[in-house]
Parts: sequence; C-alpha cells; structure tokens
Amino acid sequence: MLTTDRQPFDTGYQYIFQRDELQAIKACHDAHGFAVVRDVISPDDVAALKADVDASLNPKGDLGAGETRYDTVFVENAPAMLRLLENDAFMAIARTVVDPDPVVNRSAAILKNVGAKAGGWHSDFDFKAAAPDASMNGGEWPNGLWFYLTGSHPDAGGLAVIENSHRPDWPGPEGYTLRDDRKWFEPADGDWSGIDPLTDIPGTVPLICNPTDLVIFAARTYHAPNAHQGTQPRYSVALVMRPRMKMNIDWPLRDSAKRLLAALPPHLAPYFEHYTSLREPT
Repeated sequence: MLTTDRQPFDTGYQYIFQRDELQAIKACHDAHGFAVVRDVISPDDVAALKADVDASLNPKGDLGAGETRYDTVFVENAPAMLRLLENDAFMAIARTVVDPDPVVNRSAAILKNVGAKAGGWHSDFDFKAAAPDASMNGGEWPNGLWFYLTGSHPDAGGLAVIENSHRPDWPGPEGYTLRDDRKWFEPADGDWSGIDPLTDIPGTVPLICNPTDLVIFAARTYHAPNAHQGTQPRYSVALVMRPRMKMNIDWPLRDSAKRLLAALPPHLAPYFEHYTSLREPT
C-alpha cells in the first residue's frame, strides 16, 4: 500500500495528488491520461462498498480460485455508491475533470480472486462511435473513476496504465501495432514470446494506491490488470460520469434501473437525468 505522499514509480512528473489540488489533477489527466487522488473516500465508505460488492457478486461466498466476476450496472445494486454523489471531494473532482454539470453515465464492480491471470491491454473507448451520444464510451469524458477497495498493487491484481496513450494520435507502443479499430495492440510481428505483456510495454505505469484513493484515467487510456498473486480478493468499483446530455440509445431500461430511479432521494435525482443503464443481456 502507499503509505506516504512519495510516488512509488518515477515518471518525471507528478501523478499522485491531494484531493484539493483540482487543477493539477485535471492537468495531469489531460496531459498524461491518468491521475491518482489520495483519500477521496473514508474507510467507512470502503467497508460499505465492499459489502455491496459481496452482496452483488458473491452472495453465497463461493468465489472460485482465480475467478473474476463483474457487475456492469453496479450503482443499480449498491446503495453505498450513492454516497459518492454526496461526497464533496469526489464531486469537486468530477466537476473539474469530467464537466461542471456531470451526470451518471455508467458504473461497474469487479471482484477478482487470488490466482486471477493478468488482463490484456485495452482501451474502453468506443472508436467506432459516430458521435459522443451514440455510445456510453464514445465521449471525451474519463472512462475511469475507480476505487480499488483493497488497494492497487502490481502483485495483487492492481491496475497499470500506459502514459500518454489517451491522445487521439497515439500510434501505440514502439514496436507494436494497434488492432481492432485501436482497441488493443500486439507486437508488430505478432509474437509475444519473451515479452512480459505488462512490464515490458514502453510507457507502463503500475499504480500503487490505497483503498480510499481515486484512480482516474482518460477516455482512451490503455490499461490492464496485473495477475493477482496477493492474499485476499481484489475489490474495485467505478462510477463513471459524463456531461449532462441525452444519449442516442434504443434499449429499454432494465428493471433494476427502474427501481433505482424510483427510489432516488430528490437531491440525487438530477444526477440521473437521461440515465440509460446498459442493454439487458439476452
């Protein structure tokens, strides 16, 4: 865990900030595609969010060795997520980095057990989107407002990002070729032999942070989780926000979204204007 304000990885620039350094957070996000903000939520918030993750993804306590589970509409199943919208520090950051008038775009939770393999490098951005309102991931707002509720560390399934990979003209790491409309990349010769897919990629920044810290990454930033060699399941949650705009989507609200919207207190309802949830799986 990160126990001091010293950055654990030398990038030549500051990327870990205190929560009141709003303009510096935005400048780092805009320039390098990511930032870490210390102590945005409380230990009580961490505990409540972990309990909601368990209720959603592991209610029977049967998460298998090496298994990863996802909830891609987590805010609809997690009362503690609404605390973020009442958190002055979180909302000040969202208004600075996302938009002065943000609304909830999407949410997620990931529960990753010890033994889970490393994930591949990818961008969440929808490079095929015809316009920002045509896709949940098609705008310039950050695709990552994440909390790693058991901390982020390279040895325990923590996140890594590639600095500066958020730029629209980023050509990919030197010696690698972007594939599938820029969603991922591979060595130019297609041969990964002898290459560590995380540590050997130029520009990689492994993120080490505490459960109360906020991890931000930009719309296009390439990122990947390390293999989980820790001692306890890794919990992470995200509340991704966007500018107040109506999305051009064609799916009906799922029942869990309808329940959420019906139960919202009046002071939080404006943050869910034009809320779409995600398409119900078939």
